[in-house]
Amino acid sequence: MSASSESDRSLPPHASDGAGLETAFESVHVADYVRIVVRRWRLIVAIMAAAVGGALIYNWQATPLFHARATIQVDADSNVLGVDRPLVDQRQWAREYLPTQLGILESRDLARRAHAALKRAQQRHHAGNAQDIVLHDGVPSVSEMIAGRTVSLIEDSRLVNVGFRSHDPVQAAAVANALADAYTRQTLESKSTLTTE
Repeated sequence: MSASSESDRSLPPHASDGAGLETAFESVHVADYVRIVVRRWRLIVAIMAAAVGGALIYNWQATPLFHARATIQVDADSNVLGVDRPLVDQRQWAREYLPTQLGILESRDLARRAHAALKRAQQRHHAGNAQDIVLHDGVPSVSEMIAGRTVSLIEDSRLVNVGFRSHDPVQAAAVANALADAYTRQTLESKSTLTTE
């Protein structure tokens, strides 16, 4: 009898098949895992309960953050392009126009305009105008408005969401509306200046 035949005889029946050996090891590992879970189920349940309880306590104590949004439609002025005889390629101009408007919405100057408008509204309220919104936490500074402001383009459209995040829902809505209003006013002023010139 040769040495090779003796070595083959000493191996388990499934050892000559690599796939069968791998399957046997996998079944052993799965069985071990099941035994560990069964043996330690109290510890596992306690850890899961502690994690869920900690998350619930954190959410209960955390200060809510509100996000208000105002939607603006960004339209090009056909008079600037020249309807009869366009001064520039309209497609190229439109590609440059929208990013420019997004830059204006994200600018410090627009935040400064919105801040000034909210300050005037608060002064009118203190003077007796009940129609203006009261901001109990006060008007946020220009830097706070920039930090909490969000600007996002709605895909495949000329609509832009201008938002503001705050712990006060009234303040969040007031700042978002003030930013949108400041952009609209600035756009109208620019068009009026171009028409006058």
